[in-house]
Amino acid sequence: MTIAEQYHDRYSFGIGSVQQRPTMECYNNVDGVQRSTTEFPSPTSIETFVRLCATPLIPEMTRRNELSFYKVSLSSSREERAPYPSQG
Repeated sequence: MTIAEQYHDRYSFGIGSVQQRPTMECYNNVDGVQRSTTEFPSPTSIETFVRLCATPLIPEMTRRNELSFYKVSLSSSREERAPYPSQG
């Protein structure tokens, strides 16, 4: 099954003329964001790119994904922490 067949109910696909390098482009109508890539390092890179394009800039917070919004990543580098003095 091709990527276009798999996602035919959610996305539109087309083929254009190939310039110098094969290029994949997408436009996210909801956010008005356009992305393109010429790099296809693995067999799953096309599907990964389609998912990236479909991901909203500001995702909806649901019960299913709420914990991912609360995760905080702290740097262990003193230089990176320096602009943010601790309150204590």
